[in-house]
Amino acid sequence: MGFERPTRMFTSENWTRLRATGAPHLPFIAGLVGACALSLVLCARLLDVWTRDENHRVQAVRALGPETRVLVSGSSHVFATLNPAFVSVPMMNLAAPVCSYVCVEGIVRGNLAKVPRLEALVLEYDVVPMFYDTLRAYHGDYRQLLELDPEISSMSISAWQKYELWRDRSLDRSLIGPILRFGKFTPEELIHRWRGQRRSEDSVVAPGFANGPETMPPNDDGVARVARHVREAAGLAELPRNEAALRRLLELGEAKHLKLALLRFPHHPSYWAALPPDWQQAESDLLARLQHDFPGAFAYWDFGSLPELREADYRNGDHINEGATERVTKLFDERLTALLEPIAQGSAGSPMDRQVSRAGQR
Repeated sequence: MGFERPTRMFTSENWTRLRATGAPHLPFIAGLVGACALSLVLCARLLDVWTRDENHRVQAVRALGPETRVLVSGSSHVFATLNPAFVSVPMMNLAAPVCSYVCVEGIVRGNLAKVPRLEALVLEYDVVPMFYDTLRAYHGDYRQLLELDPEISSMSISAWQKYELWRDRSLDRSLIGPILRFGKFTPEELIHRWRGQRRSEDSVVAPGFANGPETMPPNDDGVARVARHVREAAGLAELPRNEAALRRLLELGEAKHLKLALLRFPHHPSYWAALPPDWQQAESDLLARLQHDFPGAFAYWDFGSLPELREADYRNGDHINEGATERVTKLFDERLTALLEPIAQGSAGSPMDRQVSRAGQR
């Protein structure tokens, strides 16, 4: 008993009949597709307007211009500590959470063309930019970095990671980009926005600055923050790649004749006490190497343990709250003013020069 050949479903006769049947409905189908596409674009535009100024990073990049003289870059310690409104020279923070030196390099290079009169570059000096692999810590949601317009090609990351960043930035800048942004359309996010709340972002106080009034709870003290950093960071294995990026930034600053400074931001004493000894030693050794290899190229300002700060000034184990911001920013402004002060020819041993030198020894 032979097998019958199966009947072909899509013959030329079937296609002809299908086209003839569907032809009267084509205008309706085209109109429906067009209406859906238009609705999608309109929703994206509305979301773009709704979320345009939702964080300090977007506003910081838009605030850059020929008048900007100072850039400060690093992790959340930067944007939660320094308020540009309290600085006497035009400056801006370009910082993102757990931002490594690999990412700081991309951010600085990506924004140099916007600040043609730049005079100084201040970089955070901390275990966070030293030991983190930022892209791994972001778990695939790279918005916090991409909002700062990094130069992706200059970053010391894999070809696949560069593709991921390029892909996400291209999608974000497309017509429907706002809809594709992670979390924008979830019910939880919409409820928080409707109530005027933010689930993961502080209210923007000023471009480049976001903080809050909270005081340090027992479950988020220095010990807890160190445990989190040790758990999330790549650790000492990530230091060589981040050190190489930091060195390139110092070389870039020297090539552009910029004033350079490394700044250690305030942390609660319990943070420094809990920091692993090998991390502390690596941080100290790196500073010694940089001072040896870049003699006189940068100032070092250690704000890590400021006697001016009280217990109520800390928001958690490694961030101050907005109540302490003005005091710390004004101290920063004093150091920055001294750094930018022109030194007359032949006055290398002047009091001002010695003041900056002493700051580097703290």
